[in-house]
Amino acid sequence: MHSKEKFTKQMKKIIPLKKTKNYSTKKVGGKAKPIGELIEKNFNVPRGFVIPTDVFKEIEKENKIEKEISKILESINKNGMKNLEDGAAILKQIIKKIEIPKEIEKEIIEEANRLNVKNFAVRSSAVFEDSLNNSWAGEFETYLYVNVDQLINKIKKVWESLYSERALIYAFNQKIKFQRNMAILIQEMINSEFSGVCFTNAPSEINSNSLLIEAILGQGELLVSGNITPDKYWVNKSKLVIDDIEVSVQRMALVNKKLIKIGKRKLNQKIKGIEIIKLSKTFLKIEKIFNKPQDIEWAIFNNKIYILQSRPLKNV
Repeated sequence: MHSKEKFTKQMKKIIPLKKTKNYSTKKVGGKAKPIGELIEKNFNVPRGFVIPTDVFKEIEKENKIEKEISKILESINKNGMKNLEDGAAILKQIIKKIEIPKEIEKEIIEEANRLNVKNFAVRSSAVFEDSLNNSWAGEFETYLYVNVDQLINKIKKVWESLYSERALIYAFNQKIKFQRNMAILIQEMINSEFSGVCFTNAPSEINSNSLLIEAILGQGELLVSGNITPDKYWVNKSKLVIDDIEVSVQRMALVNKKLIKIGKRKLNQKIKGIEIIKLSKTFLKIEKIFNKPQDIEWAIFNNKIYILQSRPLKNV
């Protein structure tokens, strides 16, 4: 039996999100592991599954590109910025040409169809991502509103971003030994009416007795990318009262795949008082589960709060 045939026949590795809590971070990545723990605690998390790290490692072996990638990464580590751009370009072409065994593709598509949803969000979940030491936030690609027919292509593009120029620069500048362990997180796409982030210790607070919620209309990608100034709500953690509010005008939003212009509008607060407190209670429960301050991405659709991810808050 050929190695490729052996690999594909043994392949049953796709992990439902609700089971990621049972696996190590090394297997499912830094983003997917805590999501599984939140599902176990009955938080609303978009349904989905994980392609674990060993799948990509096996695909590298099957495509006989391991040594070539190692050689380029070693050269970058040795020579630094001098040949980083060229190295990143070569690595991108190498990953672009990989062939994913048909049995793996089949399993991914079957798992996606089982969810019975129209669109997916496809994100990285690297082993070294969202750790206490390094964030990697925004270094790898995320794809929204991906249908089943586009899924395999977008998965490959997220793997490509593991070796992108910006990811390599981040690793080099942070003096991190570049690791090659990336899982892929695939979830039901939530058509957010409101979205944002929460820092359960407000960054500007020395005593950290308040949390900070940032909120925008529509999808949160415009906030994460820095293209929109959000509303900001500071909430006292012990008293659960709003300490301060800073409202911003929002002139565009990402809604149902489309970037729409909102036009001139009044300085309307995105989330009202009762909802702010409701969000705060949810976020403080998450902080208690992980027993450390959290950086949480959230969304609201049909009056339901969804937790998209939660990671340790840095520098606290």
